[in-house]
Amino acid sequence: MRRLAAAGAIALLMAACGGGGTSASATLVRNAPKKTIDAGTSRWEVVIERPSDQAGTVKETGEADYRSHSGHMLIDLSQFGLPGPPLDAYFDILISPPESH
Repeated sequence: MRRLAAAGAIALLMAACGGGGTSASATLVRNAPKKTIDAGTSRWEVVIERPSDQAGTVKETGEADYRSHSGHMLIDLSQFGLPGPPLDAYFDILISPPESH
């Protein structure tokens, strides 16, 4: 996920510095949401690195099924110093039609 975010940020910077026209990088970033939805599913892992004076790293994992409009993520509450098993969160995915340009 970090690699995707970093690639997107770099692509946007390159597109902004490139002058006129639409660069291949800008097109790639613009088309990424549609390609992800068209793939039907996705998985992610988010890692949040917190300052050393706090509880450390927080990790969340999950997956989404765009065909059934549902998703699931797992958060280990012990990362926040809370007792109990990991939190299973299920959610609905609302997909808006893409904006036309």
